[in-house]
Amino acid sequence: MYKLSPLQRERVKKFQEITRCSDKLAVQCLRNNDWKMEQAIDYFYKQNQVQSGPVVNEARIEQLFQRYRDPQYPDRILSTGMEQFIVNDLRLDPSSLITLALAWKFGAKTQGEFTREEFLHGFVELGCDSIEALRAKLPSILPELQDREVFRSLYLFTFSFANVDKHESKSLILQYAIPYWEILLRNRFCHLDLWFEFLQEHHKRPISRDTWDLLLDFIDTIQPDMSNYDEEGAWPVLIDEFVEWAKPKIQMDSTQSEASPF
Repeated sequence: MYKLSPLQRERVKKFQEITRCSDKLAVQCLRNNDWKMEQAIDYFYKQNQVQSGPVVNEARIEQLFQRYRDPQYPDRILSTGMEQFIVNDLRLDPSSLITLALAWKFGAKTQGEFTREEFLHGFVELGCDSIEALRAKLPSILPELQDREVFRSLYLFTFSFANVDKHESKSLILQYAIPYWEILLRNRFCHLDLWFEFLQEHHKRPISRDTWDLLLDFIDTIQPDMSNYDEEGAWPVLIDEFVEWAKPKIQMDSTQSEASPF
């Protein structure tokens, strides 16, 4: 992240949780408003109104919501409606990156469901008011994640989203963290399998918010052989321990590969 004070970093995170904007834009809005949260949020939404997208028919979106809503909890779409919406109508794999990115675009707070407000927000955000329009929009979402700041926003969002019924918790149990890291990092972290092996053999405890956040910085800066790892850097202890455990394995694999004639 940027060279900010701990308080400023916390405000950037909170701003992103509310607005789902990038690191860079969050810092810009807060700096332009003397780091005053409410003032910065108001500024952000006013700027977005100026740059508003296509007009959509909210009545049509409400009709769609009625198709999927739960009969017992009419303000929410739950498991049956989500399966119809995600799997049958959008033809998506529920455990895919695009499905997670869609939840992020909708501003979903809880995995496996959408509230009426989230459903409306998502369609408006994407400029769609029909299943056909949303399906046509989907291919444009993943390319956005090539931008580091956009991906970071999705990554930070996922910690709270994955934390079922404990959205404000500062830790995420390992059995929830690993599947989401698989979705997010499989094509970004060359030592992901080593990371999982280390956690399952030597950690087996919840992952802190700090470790979750800084793992992405670690991945973005570390060399494949971890030769540039700064042991004096301000990394979480868990990442320090992982590097200490993984480096000999990586070096051994490298030596064996060099020695092999094939």
